[in-house]
Amino acid sequence: MAEEKKLTVLQLLPALESGGVERGTLEIAHALVEHGHRALVMSAGGRQVAPLVASGAEHFTWLIGKKSLKTLFLVGKLRTFLLEQKVDIIHARSRVPAWIAYLAWRGMNPSTRPRFVTT
Repeated sequence: MAEEKKLTVLQLLPALESGGVERGTLEIAHALVEHGHRALVMSAGGRQVAPLVASGAEHFTWLIGKKSLKTLFLVGKLRTFLLEQKVDIIHARSRVPAWIAYLAWRGMNPSTRPRFVTT
């Protein structure tokens, strides 16, 4: 039987404080890790970072949710991050992170870029 491919999934959201989006982020990250996949979360940080990391997921602190023109400078940096981390799926969970991720994703090779999901 062929070995199942292990995915690298990046979830992006403004911060990891308390709330429904944050809870869902932790649940998905935990489920991914439980099934042998790599769960990455990018946010400005917050109270939920410790439980996230304790579940086996990885957290990257970026101010990706700030409504500012400076945030647009993250597009190229995020594109590099996606390539270096070999991300298979991008899951954007908020408007500003979704736009930054979309702009980074759009500039990638269509045949090799990650799948893009928003909620």
